[in-house]
Amino acid sequence: MISEVRRRNKLRRRLVLGSVIALTGLMVTLGLSLQYSEYRTERMRLVLGNALQVTSPEYLVRRGPYTDVERTPISLSLLVPARALGNELESTNIRLAQSPWGRLIGAAQLPAKPMTAVLAKFRGGTGESVAEKSKAKTAIIELADNSRPTAIVELVNSLSEADFRRSVNPKLSRDDDEFILLSPIQETSGKPLYWWSGFDNCGDGTLRNCDKASSVGQFREWVSLLRGYDEPNLRKFGLTLSALRHAAEEANVYGFILSWSTKGQLLHFLNNPEVRTIRLVPDGK
Repeated sequence: MISEVRRRNKLRRRLVLGSVIALTGLMVTLGLSLQYSEYRTERMRLVLGNALQVTSPEYLVRRGPYTDVERTPISLSLLVPARALGNELESTNIRLAQSPWGRLIGAAQLPAKPMTAVLAKFRGGTGESVAEKSKAKTAIIELADNSRPTAIVELVNSLSEADFRRSVNPKLSRDDDEFILLSPIQETSGKPLYWWSGFDNCGDGTLRNCDKASSVGQFREWVSLLRGYDEPNLRKFGLTLSALRHAAEEANVYGFILSWSTKGQLLHFLNNPEVRTIRLVPDGK
């Protein structure tokens, strides 16, 4: 009788062990199939690559296609290249990784730069300030004649993209990029929302219907492609779906960033009645 009980217990343990091994194998197979899915890679590019850029006005983030992609049964990761905006010419890489279930693993922020502290003072859309404008004029006049600073331009009132282009026009030439700020400071990130069309203007391919003529339109399209299940990952970047959707619905510009600008160009923008003030970004890392 005792030997029969032992035999049954031994058989039960073998069955349990076999089930565990089979389940583990199934999970590994499922994990690998998810990680090798082209849809998963493209979704990461769309959601995470753009979220990183929207919360990183200090950088030019390459949103793909990525050549350094690592796949394991427990993670899928992309090495995302970024370069500091302005005259630093410094490159920084960040690896964004997801679990098989689509949850972001680890860091989701690029290192702080001198611009980070300036962005924390952003007051675009809050009305006119004679004192701020006078202070900016003094700072610009004191610049060396050969300086090419990076600067954050605040608007007196937020403007539609059409009014912004008509009354301010941030492009100093037809080929210049636009670096636009699309909201007041966000409590979750400490910065305004930001959009830049990317290298080669829509060339990264994350937006299927990318409108080369409208930076605001590109931002709105990106937000329209986000879903409720993206919320946990967005929060790791300091974003919320509600704030993004509000900015997309409003579709207004609160300010913009100038890179490699001259004293004359800065004074040109400062003299515009739609401009509240200009904040210079200090040199250095």
